[in-house]
Parts: sequence; structure tokens; C-alpha cells
Amino acid sequence: MVRLGIFCTLFSVCGAEIAFAHDPGLSTLSVRVSPGIVHAVLTFAARDAQQLLNFSSIENVQQTNAVRSPLRLKGLLARELQLAVDGANATVEDADCRSDDKNNVIVSMRWRAVVAKSIQVSSKFLELMPLGHRQFLTVQIGESKPLAERMLSADANSATVPIDLSLLAPNRTSFKAFVILGIEHILSGYDHLLFLFGLLLVTDRFLPALKIVTSFTLAHSISLALATRELLPLPGRVVEPLIAASIIYIGVENLVRGDRLKGRWMLAFAFGLVHGCGFASALRDLGVGLDGRSIIMPLLSFNLGVEIGQMTIAALVLPFLWQLRRKPIFIGRLVPVGSMVVALFGAYWFVERVWL
Repeated sequence: MVRLGIFCTLFSVCGAEIAFAHDPGLSTLSVRVSPGIVHAVLTFAARDAQQLLNFSSIENVQQTNAVRSPLRLKGLLARELQLAVDGANATVEDADCRSDDKNNVIVSMRWRAVVAKSIQVSSKFLELMPLGHRQFLTVQIGESKPLAERMLSADANSATVPIDLSLLAPNRTSFKAFVILGIEHILSGYDHLLFLFGLLLVTDRFLPALKIVTSFTLAHSISLALATRELLPLPGRVVEPLIAASIIYIGVENLVRGDRLKGRWMLAFAFGLVHGCGFASALRDLGVGLDGRSIIMPLLSFNLGVEIGQMTIAALVLPFLWQLRRKPIFIGRLVPVGSMVVALFGAYWFVERVWL
């Protein structure tokens, strides 16, 4: 009995030392406020993310893996990380989960919200973390220096930060600035350019090409205006895969139909509506249409910039394509190869945007 008592005492002491030696962990939460958008990036050690899933799950904890369960982790944090803007709760619009080469789990979240006075961040999930876990919170406006830094815990899991509106105002406010923004957006939008290339690849004359480009322009102008005014509320997680799917379709149709262009302008119009919703994200990120102010000037000037960039690309590409059409190899080999490349890039983007 004496030996048993000594053994139990030693076991309890060792167990206590192990418990106290266990690092309760430190996670980080970086919140960035932009006009119309609030981003948050959470970074956990993989062990802490695993612990979070284990405590929140009724399944066998041995079957849970934080890195292999991104959907569960995103869903949990979408509920347990709460954002209040000027006292009103905001709804998560998009979330993403990934791991890095340092064995960290990184969760990115986005809310669409116009901040006027303050934001309140509440990390409710800290109650599920090991006792003593801390979270370092930083809040910044745009790319400026941190506006506030706080250390959160299970007992103090929220922080309210006042926002200086003068720092939040977008620096692109002139007609010229929005035109430049539109040009930059189309020139850096490789998916939009590839879609346009796929449309023009099989054209052989100026008028059909003009009809296709005009239809695409008219369609994305309509949906750009509607999406910016929140009258066409398609989230990015839906629009971006649809854009990729439109690229796949154009590539495959080129392979099937070749240079038979009947009805191609209607196809350009239909898919142009989808691409316009993608263009709208650039304006929403600047807060256009979300603060009640007029969108006419930003919309017209941004759309003009998109068209300048688009028509410039078409003016450079079409003469080159028409010159190549004079060679017999163009229709027989180059058009099918080019169309396959278009479809393959579209497929890659589709997989990336849906599953990765």
C-alpha cells in the first residue's frame, strides 16, 4: 500500500509538471479594413487548429485532422469569429483555408461591409482552445501601419476599434483614376483576356469580330452596373468558377465548330454578363456602390478603362491572327492547338477556384 501511494504521488506530480509544461499556444488574427470590405487572416499552429476541431467535434477525435479538414475548420470559424460593424453584425462572404511550409494553418475570411465609426472583433472560438491560449490581434486600414493591437484570450475575446474615416477614403476618386483602374484591371485579368482571345481566335473578318466584341462589352457593362449596385448579388465564390467555365466552353466550342460563327455574338453576350460580375469586384473593393453615393462617374470611367484595354488588345491580336489565317497550317493545326490551350487553362482555373 505504501509503494502504491508513493507511485500515485509521483504520477500526479509528473502529470502536473507535464500539464504546466504544455505550451497553451499563440495564434494571430490580422484584420484589414478597406472601403466596403473587411479581411481577416487567422494563423494557428497545426496542433492548435487540431485542438480546436477536436473540442468542437462530436466525432472520434482520432479521425480529425485540421490540415485535411479545411471545410470543417472554415465552417467553425465562420460561426465563431464574429465581426460587428458600427454595432451591427456582418455576414461572412468568403473564406479560405490552407497550410504553409511551417506547419501552420491559415484561414482567410472576408466580410462585405462599409465601416463608418468602429468595428468589433469577437473570437468566440478561444473558449475552445487550451487553457491559457492567447491570440494577438492587429487591426489596420488598407496598407497603413496597424491602427490597434490587442492580446485576446478566452476571458477577454473581443475588442472594439474606432475607425478614422479620413484614412479609409479611397485614393482613386477622379474620372481619370477610375479609367486607369479599368485599364489595369483588364490588362491584369488573364482569365478575361483568354476568354476574349478564344472568342476572336476563329474570326476572319472585321465585322463579325466587332459584333462579338460589342456584344461582350454591352453585356458586361449591364452586369457590372447591376452587381455594383448589389442588384445582382452573386458572390465571388460563384462568379469566379463561372468565368473559368466560360473559358472552357469557348475552347471546346472552337474545337467542335471551328470558324462557323453563327450565333457567336449571343454566346459572347451571355458570358459577358458573368464576366461583368467579376469586373464589379474591383469597384466594390473601393466601396463604390456600398456607401449610398452616386456610382455613375466611377462606373462609366471604370467601364471606359476596361473597354480601352480590351479594344487595344483586340487591335493588336486580330491583325496578327488574320495574317496567320493565310497559312494552311493555321486552320488545321494552330486553331485546334490554341483552343485546347484555352480550354486547359480554363479547366485549371475552374479546379483551383472550386477545390483549392
